[in-house]
Amino acid sequence: MIHTKLATTPSELEQIHALMLANMKQNLDNLDQGFLSVEYSMQDLIQFNETTPAIIAMAPSGSDASSSVVVGYALAADMHAALAHHLLKEAMQEVKPVVMGQVCVAKEFRGQGVLRQLYSLFLSTYKERGYDLVETEVSKANECSLKAHVKTGWVVVDSLTVEGGEWHVIALDLKA
Repeated sequence: MIHTKLATTPSELEQIHALMLANMKQNLDNLDQGFLSVEYSMQDLIQFNETTPAIIAMAPSGSDASSSVVVGYALAADMHAALAHHLLKEAMQEVKPVVMGQVCVAKEFRGQGVLRQLYSLFLSTYKERGYDLVETEVSKANECSLKAHVKTGWVVVDSLTVEGGEWHVIALDLKA
């Protein structure tokens, strides 16, 4: 059974990083199910997780019922961490949002409600922490990702060009 929780261990951050690398655009043969465009370093993940823990989806691993692996994640960054990253700082506008760094679900776990579980815990966690808006960017080339976000309530609020990449800026109101 898949369950969601906050990332708390170095091993979980390493698994996020491995899942991220496996789903980077340049590492995929088929882009029909979406892709990741921005690669974060382990140092980025550690920095983000200090103040805004990642939300992770865990699934049982093999026959050991006590062992589980990260099969999906949603990254967050507060103002300080977002301003330190070249792409995320472009997203900081006049409001004080939490920035979702990226969300990813392992290919074999897609279509099983993992994305909704990640979003549910992400939104409740950061709403409880006083944030009133979540903002992120989706590559304009990644229509699959944009459709998945819009399906869960996100709204396209702007677009931007960063280092030659075209992005949809999307937001989700946590006050609603």
